[in-house]
Amino acid sequence: MITEIHLAPLQGFTDAIFRQLFCKYYGGIDRCYTPFIRLEHGNFRVRDIRDIESPQDNLSPQILPGSASEFNVLVDKIESLGYTEIDINMGCPFPPVMAHGRGCALLNIPEKAIEILREARQRPAVRFSLKMRLGYADTTQWRQIIDAVNDTELTHVTVHARYGKQQYKGECDMEQFADFVAACRHKVIYNGDICTPADAEAVGNRFAIGGVMIGRGLLADLNLPRKIKGLEPCNIDCFRQLHAELVEQLTQRMDNDRQVVDRMKPYWEYLFPTVDHKMRKRIKKSNKMSEYSAAVAEILHQLKEEES
Repeated sequence: MITEIHLAPLQGFTDAIFRQLFCKYYGGIDRCYTPFIRLEHGNFRVRDIRDIESPQDNLSPQILPGSASEFNVLVDKIESLGYTEIDINMGCPFPPVMAHGRGCALLNIPEKAIEILREARQRPAVRFSLKMRLGYADTTQWRQIIDAVNDTELTHVTVHARYGKQQYKGECDMEQFADFVAACRHKVIYNGDICTPADAEAVGNRFAIGGVMIGRGLLADLNLPRKIKGLEPCNIDCFRQLHAELVEQLTQRMDNDRQVVDRMKPYWEYLFPTVDHKMRKRIKKSNKMSEYSAAVAEILHQLKEEES
């Protein structure tokens, strides 16, 4: 049985506004993570710091170090903001990230990964977790760093059961994942293709894991955490309220309506996948808030009728 559900950090989707509103209107999430925080030309990006200005009880900022020195700069900053739990990213498969030796590429440079984990052992005031894949070029490369992982005090290790070059294509390697679970002394959170309650139940029954991490599956079904936990799903009015408040807060933060519309459009690549293609296309083609709002209103009307 799955006892914990973690919300994956998705760039452009799960920022502070979305995380807080999702927990307010839907819930079912035990831990959230920020999209990765990294250094850009030696400095922090403004949006990264803004995203962690207000610590939350169930939030772990996720860092993307490429070296031990970057790791320490990132941890120093986040610790100064009042956080005591930090997630280390060794799993991002985005090619530009891996090209700079960060994210999943660290599994192809095990000495650097081990160096970063060694630095984590020197920071007793911070509780660390680790997000990783099974490898960079294949699904066996985790074996090169497992001793260092086991030697580091970690609250848990989240494993996406693919290798980096696959990105999100192809099959998850469940045999290698089983070997990882057996070799790892920490609680393991499974990540990869959890789109239905049955998916979560299957991995929970097969492996001795502490929970699952969901991301795109949650965007496609906002009730997925509740369904996995056997809770009553929220109705479409919950989404209506979440959506209205999300648009309102983005409007306050952004310079104009066009920016808000462009920020909202990507959500609809995942939200409510059964919605008619023509209705979804209206959102994609909208350039004004009035056009966007009219298209969303029509979709919500349809969903409300189906719910009734």
